[in-house]
Amino acid sequence: SSSPPSLNVPAPNPSPRQTTIEGHIIPHDHDVLSGRGASVNSHAGNTRFRALCFHKKSDFDGANHAAKRRIATEIVQVVTSLEPPGRFLKRK
Repeated sequence: SSSPPSLNVPAPNPSPRQTTIEGHIIPHDHDVLSGRGASVNSHAGNTRFRALCFHKKSDFDGANHAAKRRIATEIVQVVTSLEPPGRFLKRK
């Protein structure tokens, strides 16, 4: 299992100290947003997430069920170990 590629993704805004406004979560550049459309697709966290998935795709395609779960878990751990930690967000 090789390390993730260096990604040509814009540097995140490193000040997501305020993560909510009036109870609403403010996504930062490490977050992965669930949804469709250009705003979700172009979000820095989604771009990084897709690059990580693409990097692992050949391993995933040839893997058994247990290995696929391990690969998916590794990708989630990469996102959640960023500083600030990435989150997987869905609109209500």
